[in-house]
Amino acid sequence: RDHYTLSLDADEFLLLNGIDKVYNDYNEDHQVDQDKAELVSVDEDAFEERKKLMNGVLANMVKKKVDEFDDDHWCWMTFQSWQMWQLAFPEENYMVRRFIGREDKAQLTWSKVIWNNKHLHYTGYHAGGSCSAQDHDWRQIIYDWREKKDPKHVYRFDPPTEGGLFHYYNCRQVRIEPDDKNARNPWSKLVNDTRMLDIYWENVENSFKIGKLPATYPDESDVMNTKYYRTHYGFGNSMANWVKQYDEKK
Repeated sequence: RDHYTLSLDADEFLLLNGIDKVYNDYNEDHQVDQDKAELVSVDEDAFEERKKLMNGVLANMVKKKVDEFDDDHWCWMTFQSWQMWQLAFPEENYMVRRFIGREDKAQLTWSKVIWNNKHLHYTGYHAGGSCSAQDHDWRQIIYDWREKKDPKHVYRFDPPTEGGLFHYYNCRQVRIEPDDKNARNPWSKLVNDTRMLDIYWENVENSFKIGKLPATYPDESDVMNTKYYRTHYGFGNSMANWVKQYDEKK
């Protein structure tokens, strides 16, 4: 289990086509009607069974890819990310319910990877680093990030067919500045991808309830009340306000 490590930030969520399939197949086989009450409130055992199947997808996915060669082949495996740009419901308490629209094209700027710990010597944050897989000289950096590719040592999961990250890029509302026309626009057209709410949210919400975790947004002790935030963005400013002002100017 500890042979491979996936490290994600708090503003990222991994969505896999295999998880989607497990979820939909289970519902079809057990005649679960998602238009009615949540499964956890109707049949807790069935909910736990489905969740266990969903949770097992990533490990099986990695094992299948490793088994194509052996444990000594890949340095790491990369997931690309979609920026979740559209703040559709600012009144919601949870990040994954506040932002809905994702960009059409996944990109590697904020990619995250599954490291092969057996051969990893040191690493960059999003990709790149030193690896000894396939008897590679660990002193020679493996370059695989954005335009630079090394398919011999690094596998890149295909976002449309395998999966990728939802990156809630501006969830803290400090990354998009009001006068920066390039930053405030999506990098590609927006897509109304609702999988996060349709497939994953019930599991996430249940985990919060079991752990008795309170909603964490807004947090009065958070970044919006720091000196840095007030200096650069002004007290009380947020993306929602900037979008409103931008629309009014138009």
